[in-house]
Amino acid sequence: MEQIPFGKPRIVDHGGDLSKQWHVYYRYWDKDKKKLVKARKSKIKNHLYPNRSSDPQERYYQLRIIRNALEKLLSLGWNPKDDFPTSKLEQESHISTTQYTIETAINETLRIKKGEIKARSHYALERNLLHFLSFLKDKSLHDKSVNQINRKIILEYLRVILETKGKGGGKASNKTRNNYLGDLSSIFEKMVEEEMISRNPCKGIPKLKEQSSRHTPFSANEIKMLGDWMDKHNPYLKKYTHFVTYAFLRPNEIIHLKVRDIDLTEGVIYLQKENSKVGAAKIPIVEKLKDVLNEMLSGSENPDHYLFTQQGIPGPKKVRRSDFFSEQFIKAKEFLTKHGKLMTANHTLYALRHTFIQDIYYELRKTHTKAESEFILMTITRHKTVDALRKYIRDYSLELAEDWSDKYTIEY
Repeated sequence: MEQIPFGKPRIVDHGGDLSKQWHVYYRYWDKDKKKLVKARKSKIKNHLYPNRSSDPQERYYQLRIIRNALEKLLSLGWNPKDDFPTSKLEQESHISTTQYTIETAINETLRIKKGEIKARSHYALERNLLHFLSFLKDKSLHDKSVNQINRKIILEYLRVILETKGKGGGKASNKTRNNYLGDLSSIFEKMVEEEMISRNPCKGIPKLKEQSSRHTPFSANEIKMLGDWMDKHNPYLKKYTHFVTYAFLRPNEIIHLKVRDIDLTEGVIYLQKENSKVGAAKIPIVEKLKDVLNEMLSGSENPDHYLFTQQGIPGPKKVRRSDFFSEQFIKAKEFLTKHGKLMTANHTLYALRHTFIQDIYYELRKTHTKAESEFILMTITRHKTVDALRKYIRDYSLELAEDWSDKYTIEY
């Protein structure tokens, strides 16, 4: 039997706007035109009139019946020019619709998301959503219908985040609050897609302005002093910094590296990308990093072992969090302070990345134009845009403009 093509029917709800006509959009095969033709259906005469209802749940219920019936009919080769067989409506109307509580909707959506995102992302998402559920339980809201979640509840929760999610249970940053909002919005958007809820209650809630933290580069003398201190007091920390300064990896990328990600024969580090469809990125192992990697991998035979652990050798458990080494770096900064160096909160471990990127840039500028230097540097640092790179090379050190004397046309 010949398969008749069709476009899968979907409900169009205009973002939950009840003032507009909701309908089922689909495409059917027009034999005369020999192509798929767009069509919509918003009612079934003498049977279903979804737009007469001001209850979004009722609209969804009726439109689901129409959508499911259409999908079955189109798969059998039905043409909209023919009469609509109402027997199909009777079959679909017997399908029960699940009334989700807030708690079951969140748990079910987290289950669905688990198959769509990587384990690390799902863990962080689940952690934040369980915190939200705990808040709802304190308010005795968790067992209410999911459609009762509204903007007011979300805003109240975000105020709690701002007041309690900082260090030591204190005030959190706007960035932290925005991250929680982003996770909530992604879950509710998925609920809308799965038709558990009529609209995303996070829509329209603005993000708060975030204060970008600036990492202040170290001077060449400070870098030398830091290196000497780490050689003597914390060689393992220095090994970690080599991945920041010679591979330009970010903290979260470094602590997730496994033995199998290092290929000394090919001279590359395979950086597994989160949610990537193109596989791992290849980071060249430069000469200055080879000796460190040879030493770290000596005797490490298990490819699934993490490169950095709290035991100081590759093992099955990675360091507990990305600021594990940042906390150790504080002692190195204290050493600089004792020796007359002015250290600020912006002199971070991550600032080493800024320092070494700037160092390469100004060396390139000795023989290349600005544009050429930036292009070469982007291939090294993996920045996707020139603007992102310039935050590293221009924000903290001013580059003098070239003499513009010959640009004047006015005599003075």
